[in-house]
Amino acid sequence: SDALSIEDLQFRDSTRFRRYVLPVERNQPITVDLESDDFDAFLILERGRGDRLARSDGGAGGCNARLIYRPADDRPLMVVVNTASRGQVGRFTLRVRAGAQAPEPPGPCRFRAAAGGPDRPDSLAAPPGSRAGPRVITVGQSVDGAVTTGDQVLPSDSTYAQAWTIEGRAGQTVTIDLRSEDFDPFLYLDGPGIERPLQDDDSGGNCNARLVATFPATGPYRIVVNTAVRNATGRFTLSVTSGSKSPSLARCARIQ
Repeated sequence: SDALSIEDLQFRDSTRFRRYVLPVERNQPITVDLESDDFDAFLILERGRGDRLARSDGGAGGCNARLIYRPADDRPLMVVVNTASRGQVGRFTLRVRAGAQAPEPPGPCRFRAAAGGPDRPDSLAAPPGSRAGPRVITVGQSVDGAVTTGDQVLPSDSTYAQAWTIEGRAGQTVTIDLRSEDFDPFLYLDGPGIERPLQDDDSGGNCNARLVATFPATGPYRIVVNTAVRNATGRFTLSVTSGSKSPSLARCARIQ
C-alpha cells in the first residue's frame, strides 16, 4: 500500500506515476492488481524504462486494473502505477500473485466521467482526404486489414488507430481477437452501456489482443484496432466469435 502525490513524476499527458521493480520467474504467469478508492487505476508493465510489455485500465472490477503476464525470461520487470486521467492522486494497493487470475467484469466507477486518460481512444473519424467507407464486422466473421500511416493518430500516445463497427445484441457474449505479425496489437471496445472503453493488450497470446465482452444493449458498438507501440503499422486479422474464450498464456516475445 502506498500513495501517488503531486510530488511524483508525470508522463507527457500530465498523469502521475510511480515505478516498482518486480522480480519474475521464466514462464511463470503472474497477476498484477492495482486497486484504489481515490483514482481510476491504470497499470503498465515495462522492461527497463520505455519498453512497454502490457497495459490495463480495467479487469479487476470497479475502477481497478488487472494485468496478466507470462515472462519470457527471469529478467526483472517494472510495474508502473498510473492513473487513467490527469490530475488524479491518492492511496492505492499494488498486489502481485502467482498464476493467472481471470479478469473481473466491469463495475461502477465514479471516475468514469473524467476525460482524457492516457490510452483512451478519442472520437475516431476517417482521416482527412480518406475515401474509406465505414468498416463493419459481424459476429462469426474474420477480416484482414492493415494499420497504415493514413489512419488516425491517438494524440495521447502517438499510436495509429482504426475503428470498426459491430451490431451487438443485449446479453450477447462475444470474443474479439486481434492478431498481427507486424505489430503488437491493442484492442478497445465501446458503445451503448459501456461507460468506460474495455481494452486489452496480450490476452490473445503471443502479443495478440483478446477481449471478451457481453453487450449491455442492442445497437452499434465500436471496435478500435490499435497498436501498443507508437508509430507501428502493418497487417492484422480481426475476428469476432460467439461466446467466451479464456485468456491465452502463450508468452509475448516479439521485438518491437
